[in-house]
Amino acid sequence: MLLFQPAEETGQGAKSVLADKQFQSLNFDYAFALHNLPKRKKGTIYCKKGSFCAASTGLIIKLQGKTAHASQPHTGNNPAIATAQMMFCFDRILETAEFINKTLITITHTTIGKESFGISAGHSEMWLTLRAFERHDFDLLLLLVEKETQDIANKYDLAIEFSYHEPFEVTENHTESVELIKSVAEQSNLPYKSMRKPNPWSEDFGLFLKSAKGAMFGLGSGKKTTDLHNPDYDFPNEIIEPGVKMFWGIVQQLNA
Repeated sequence: MLLFQPAEETGQGAKSVLADKQFQSLNFDYAFALHNLPKRKKGTIYCKKGSFCAASTGLIIKLQGKTAHASQPHTGNNPAIATAQMMFCFDRILETAEFINKTLITITHTTIGKESFGISAGHSEMWLTLRAFERHDFDLLLLLVEKETQDIANKYDLAIEFSYHEPFEVTENHTESVELIKSVAEQSNLPYKSMRKPNPWSEDFGLFLKSAKGAMFGLGSGKKTTDLHNPDYDFPNEIIEPGVKMFWGIVQQLNA
């Protein structure tokens, strides 16, 4: 089956496909995918066992206190100090927790109160991206972020609310599927390179690998190629053929 999946960038596409009864009736045994890799040698196949792409999720943390006149901030409950302490606690989590592999917390947006010089703020909102290369690390990261921020909110008598957005599973390649990819690359006369580290970005393809064996592999699009999601990126058509060769070779070996 050749699957053209929607909504990959938001992490919702794989989820909706796997929930579709028509797709479920196909009873697939393996799942394979490729992703072109800028800044890598054109036409080279890249793969690794285990984690290929990171798990990630967006997290919005909302704090609710109480507004007051700016001349009498003590009569309200301003969440600014608590918000600042939360920002510092993220570094402490990354430095002290026993993670297996690299983990990241990225603050992408924050607001505190309203645009006013006369009102002491009564609410704040912080947007984060949490990212980890291992499922164990990802689960631990979520647990610690919620616990640490909840403790700070309690300390300052603030209501706290968590909401998660655009979640991605770890894309974890199966060992035998990686060996198959390597074998197909060699038989197709395509250079193959084993990756030392997983990619820092996320793919919803990881959901397919929770339901079946398989792997995602990379296809180099050229060392001078502009990064993905850059307005100057221009997909090199000449890597289409090696990509097709890889998929066709995988199909032939599995059906042999």
